[in-house]
Amino acid sequence: MTIKNKSLSQRKAEFVTHFIRTRNATESARLCGYSKKSAYNQGYRLMKDDEVIKMLTFEQEKTQERHLKEHEDIIERLKEEALGDVVGHTGGSRIKALELLMKFYGMIDEKQKLEVNMKENGWFESLDFIEKDSLN
Repeated sequence: MTIKNKSLSQRKAEFVTHFIRTRNATESARLCGYSKKSAYNQGYRLMKDDEVIKMLTFEQEKTQERHLKEHEDIIERLKEEALGDVVGHTGGSRIKALELLMKFYGMIDEKQKLEVNMKENGWFESLDFIEKDSLN
């Protein structure tokens, strides 16, 4: 379907769909069917349109909610791994999960490394933080 055969609301909705993916107004306008020559101006005009702004805001909120849910799921899986709730995983994977969680929560920084001594039963005996510079 050419750009001339689309209604204005169809063009706006298609522009928003492309913009969410590309984050580039000119490219999004070109993907909607505007010519290379007019894509920059049309993209600029569409980004100022009140209806497009509302649609973009709505789509960005949906995307943000989905990303937050994915983020929460990842943190939950790391917690399960660190606590040994995942069957068949090694002590090393538990230590790495614990280290990632501690960095996420600001308990250690990038300059520190977590060193763990394990008990025979697979639980942690001791946790030590080592400065990465002192390892060299």
